[in-house]
Amino acid sequence: MRKMTKRTTLPLKVTFLGLIVAACFMIIVPPLSAQQGQQGQQGQEGYNPQQQQNRQPAQPPPADFSEDTLENFAEAKIEIDEIRSAYSEELKSVEDPDKARELQDKYTKKMISAVESNDLSINKYNGIIQAMRNNPELLEKVENMTN
Repeated sequence: MRKMTKRTTLPLKVTFLGLIVAACFMIIVPPLSAQQGQQGQQGQEGYNPQQQQNRQPAQPPPADFSEDTLENFAEAKIEIDEIRSAYSEELKSVEDPDKARELQDKYTKKMISAVESNDLSINKYNGIIQAMRNNPELLEKVENMTN
C-alpha cells in the first residue's frame, strides 16, 4: 500500500478547498456576477424578433424595500464579508476534510446569524441580492451604504 505524502494530497486539498469555498459563497452570492452576465448578453447580436421585442426598454423592478431593511441588509453584508474573509484564511491551514466541513458549518452558522441578527430572514437577504442583480439603482444605493 502506498503511503500518501504531502505531494499527493495537495491536489486533493486544493480541490476540496475550492469546493468548500464555492459552497460557502453559494449561500450568499455577491451581485456582481449578474451584472457581468448582463453585459455579456448585450454584445450578442443576431436577428430574432422575440429577442428584439424583449429588448424594449425594460425598467428594473421597483426596489420595494424600506430604508431600514436596506440598512439592516448593508450591516449584514459587511459582517458576512468579514466572516468570509476569516473563513478563507482559516481554511487555508486545514488539510483534514472533516475539519474543513466543521469549519464550513461553523462559518455558515455565523453567516446565518449575521443575517438574522440584523432583523432579516435568509429569504429576505437573498431577495435583496436578487433585486440588486436586476436593479442597478438599488445596487448602487446598497453599495453606498456599505462603503
